Parts: sequence; structure tokens; C-alpha cells
Amino acid sequence: MIADTTQLVTDAWEALNNDYLSAGLQWLRVRLHDPDSAEPWWEDERWCTPIPPALEVLGETFGLSRFERLTLFLAAAPEWGFDLDGLRPTLAVALGALPDPAWDVVSSQRPLRYWRLIQIHHSAPSALVDAPITADERIANYLKGLDVLDARLEHLVRPCQPSSALPLTASQCGAVDEIVATFHEAQPESLAGPVVELVGPDQEVVRAVAAAAGQAVGRDVYELVGDRISASGSGSAELMRLWERETILSPLGLYVDVSELDRTSHDTLATWLADLRGAVFVGCREAWPVPRRHLRLIDAGRPSPDEQEQLWRDALDPECAQRLPALLSGRFNLSQFAIRRAVTYAGTRGAGPDDLWHACKVNAQPRLETLAARVDPVATWRDLVLPEREMAALGYLVAQVRGRATVLRHWGFGDRITRGNGVTALFAGQSGTGKSLAAEIIAHELDLTLYRVDLSGVVSKYIGETERNLRRVFDAADEGGVLLLFDEADALFGKRSDVKDSHDRYANIEVNYLLQRMEDYAGIAILTTNQRHAIDQAFLRRLRFVVNFPFPSQSERKALWQKAFPQRTPLQELDVDRLSTLAASGGMIRNIALNAAYTAAGNDTEVTTQLVLHLAHLEFVKHELPVNEHDFELGGRRPA
Repeated sequence: MIADTTQLVTDAWEALNNDYLSAGLQWLRVRLHDPDSAEPWWEDERWCTPIPPALEVLGETFGLSRFERLTLFLAAAPEWGFDLDGLRPTLAVALGALPDPAWDVVSSQRPLRYWRLIQIHHSAPSALVDAPITADERIANYLKGLDVLDARLEHLVRPCQPSSALPLTASQCGAVDEIVATFHEAQPESLAGPVVELVGPDQEVVRAVAAAAGQAVGRDVYELVGDRISASGSGSAELMRLWERETILSPLGLYVDVSELDRTSHDTLATWLADLRGAVFVGCREAWPVPRRHLRLIDAGRPSPDEQEQLWRDALDPECAQRLPALLSGRFNLSQFAIRRAVTYAGTRGAGPDDLWHACKVNAQPRLETLAARVDPVATWRDLVLPEREMAALGYLVAQVRGRATVLRHWGFGDRITRGNGVTALFAGQSGTGKSLAAEIIAHELDLTLYRVDLSGVVSKYIGETERNLRRVFDAADEGGVLLLFDEADALFGKRSDVKDSHDRYANIEVNYLLQRMEDYAGIAILTTNQRHAIDQAFLRRLRFVVNFPFPSQSERKALWQKAFPQRTPLQELDVDRLSTLAASGGMIRNIALNAAYTAAGNDTEVTTQLVLHLAHLEFVKHELPVNEHDFELGGRRPA
């Protein structure tokens, strides 16, 4: 019924507007031949309706005088196919035929030219008054009742529609309410309009919140792609003017995602938005200043853990919705959109736990693989040889990951502890002692994807760039299902608490930023270092676990040699007691075993103790370690 009523009102207005234009065109034809004979058609009582004809609405909206309205009408007439008896619309015609002429109609600061409602096609040496004038195509269509976005903006913006299939959660609706309040607080007479910064790690959620907020305040929201403004170059000022005109013609809002902008685009867009009139929504991962504009920061995050658990329950078959929702919401941090995709990917209703787990892991992979090296974890506990105390520490770490959601959400600790809930660790030891292997085993045990981040490549000499690089890594991994392994922590850490200059001060800021993000990260973040003594105790205290990886003893090296070759490898009986006398790390033992296997396969022979000793000799030389030739011969030193 409401739709039918709305259509009737629309049809009635279109009929009224067409009658208004027809009467105006007849008036114009008479006026052009006899300027004193035609009565003002716009004063007819027929047009005194709640919604006036488009020309009158446009005139009131842009503050056009009657002469400016009639000049625009004259310029638009040929666009509608109306014949002016051979006359071309010019300023001279307008000034001579239309009532109350005013020369300031040509001013670039008056509405007709400022808002690009008409174009004056002037070229020397002809006089300005003889220059043809035309109505802008968008405006000519508007006067006819066709209100659509300017075609010149179609490549720049796209509709940002709220999702009807997946409504916002209660926490996200709270963000919408804050935005609505911001619009109500804004001064109605202010042309600048509010700038609302929606801060959140998931731009899909931020975009949905912006679209829903626009709908709540009666605005259609369009999304602008930031790099297109930069690409527009000198034409950006014209595009800005056209967009501002659109916001006057219709209640619109502009959404801009700045989360992935490079520095050049960042500066260009910030300058562009500083002068842009109208409502603006900025989607960002942290506060993004816009010069000369009053900002309102609003959190627009993913659903809360409890909301995610309920979303899983709603999406899964009741038979699957026992332990799975709590498990998945505790180990992954997904939006309602990602949850829906995961369920669909896993086979919709009735999908098994393994399928759903894998689908959740898939969500984070595409973004992270541009920032870190992915490692498919296959190693298990049997591949690692460490002293009992260190093995126990790794076991505690795994147990904490498994129990974290229960402790925080169901045992009440989350109400007391709001920061520092991440599982963080430092693995310290010489190269080859098993630090990276242990991280791989933990990822395999917890069914997580392992991403290796080389900190030496992340650290930048430019102030602020190191934090930016780290931010991108953590933001990309924030959906969960990922173990982040930061290799070469020495590149960033060190005894930097003694501040001697600005570089030392900023180095401390970088370290603190990394530790803060690790503490707040919902997954596991592990640092490795070869020089624990170089890391300040103040930093170590902020890590949940510090596990030392000592150089393997002779008994541990024997165990490593016993596990070095898979069962299917053709071996002569190896003298593991003899091999254990070599002071090789676990990493070196794995390299020696693999090289020996390659060599034996290439020569179509078995792996022998003598072959292993020869390859061990090469490994020691490669690492520039002391070499006693006698130690690498079968008749060499025997174990004590």
C-alpha cells in the first residue's frame, strides 16, 4: 500500500513538472519575439504544491535569482529538443529577452557557473555576450525529472549498499547509533558536513556500518576508491565540485577506504577531503587526520566473541552446534560475512569440524601471503629433541592457546583483564637448535597456518615505516588461525632502554609497538633470536614464555641421528654413536641427512656411515667450524 501511494505521488509530480515545462517553453517562445507580451508563467497557482516543479526546487536549493533560473531554462530548452525558431541560446539573448537581467550571471562565483549548471562556450575574438550557452547534461535531466548520478562520477564512485542478507550485530548497531547522533549534532547550516572516521580492522564490516548509517540518516552512500583521485591529477578539483553538487541535489554521503593507501595517495586524498563539502565516512585501521575538518572517531569492529559464537550457532546445523561455535569463536575472529563464507565453503549446513576449521583458515591467507612467507607445518613432536624442561614449556604454551577462550569468556577472567591476553613467546638459541622447528610443531599441533616474518626485512630506516609494516602484518592476521613467527628479532630488539638520541628513542617505540600488538593478538606470536643476552630484560618481562634452545648434548645428538632418516630410506646400519660425537646442531644434522640421502639416491646406493661423515665434513666447512679431519673418518674418535 505504501509503495502504491508513493508511486501515485511520483506520477502526479511528474505530470505537474511536465505541465510546468510545457508552459515555460511556450512562454519562452512568445518572450523571444515580444519581450513585453508574456505573463510570468511561474506565478501560476497550479505550481503551488508541497513539491514544486524541478526548476523551482533547483533555484531554491542553489539560491538562483529569477533571471538565473530563466537563463538556465533558456540554455536547457535545446537539450530537450525544443526549437527556439532558429535562435541559439546566448548571454545576449538572455539579457535582451528575459526579465530583470543582471550581468553578474557570468560571474564564476555566482551559482550558475560555480556549480557548473551552465557552460559558456566562449572563444576569442568573439564577444562574451555572443558566446553560446548550454545547460549541463546532468542539470537538464534533473529539470526533466530524471535524478541520477552524474555520469562523469560513475568511474570514481560506486554505490555502497547495506547488506540485507546479513544484518549488523548489536555492537555494530551501537556504532550506527553513534553516527546518527553525530549527524543530529552537526549544524544544519554547515556546508562542510561531518567527517566520521570508522576505525576497525575489517573493512568489509566498516563499509557495512557506513552504508547502514547512511540509510539511517536518509543518505545514499557512495564509495570512492582513493587511488582514482590521485590518478585524476589536475581534474580532481572539477570532480570534487561535481560531487559537491550531487550532495546538494540529493542527500548523499561519501565513503573512503584509506586503510591501504600509499603515502602519495594518502597526502593527495587528505588534501582533497579537507576542502570537500558534504558528509564523509572514512574507513581506517587507526585515526586518520583530515586537515581543517572536525572529526568524530567511532569504533566499527567485528562482532564481539559472544556475538560470533551466536552467529556460528545460527549458521550451523543443531547437531554441529554443540562445541563447534565456542571453539571456532574462541580461535578465530571473523565477521558475520566471513562466517557465512566459511559455512558456504565448508558445504553449508552439516559441514564437519575439519571442513569448517579449514574454511576459517582460508579467510586469512590471501592478504597475509603478500606480507610473510607461508610455511605448511608438517613436523610433529617426535621430530624435536630438547631437554625435558624446555619440552614442558612448549606443552604449556599449547595448552594455554587451547584454554584461552574458556578462561577469558567462561571463567570470568576476561572481565578483569582487557589487555595482554595474547600468547607470546621468545625462542632463544643458536642457529639450528630447533626454534623454527618448534614453531612449526606448535602450528601443526593446533592446526594453524604458520607465517614466517623476517624482522630484518620489516625494520626500516625511515621513521614510522617499521610500525606501518608491522601493522599490516598483524591486521592481515587478525582473523585468527595463524601463528606468526618473527625471525631475526635481534634486528629490532636490543638493549635500547638507554636513550642517547632520537634514533634510540624511536627504536624503543618500535619495540613497544611490536610487543603491544603481540600481546593483543588473538593468535600466537613467537620471536626468535640467536642473542638473548642482547635483549633487554624490560622487554623480556612482557613476553608470556621465554624458551631457551640449548646446543644439543651428545645424547640428544644421538637421538637426533636416530630420527634423521625416514624408515623408507635405504640405510646400511648407521653408527649413530660415532655420528653423535660430531658437535652438530639439530639443523646441521637435518641438512647432513638430507644431503646424504640425495647423494645416495643419485648414485643408486644405500646411505652409509662413511657417506654421512663425508657430507658432515662439508657441512662443517660450510659453517666455517673447526675441522679435525680424523673426526670425519670411520676409524676416528669414538664416543667416551
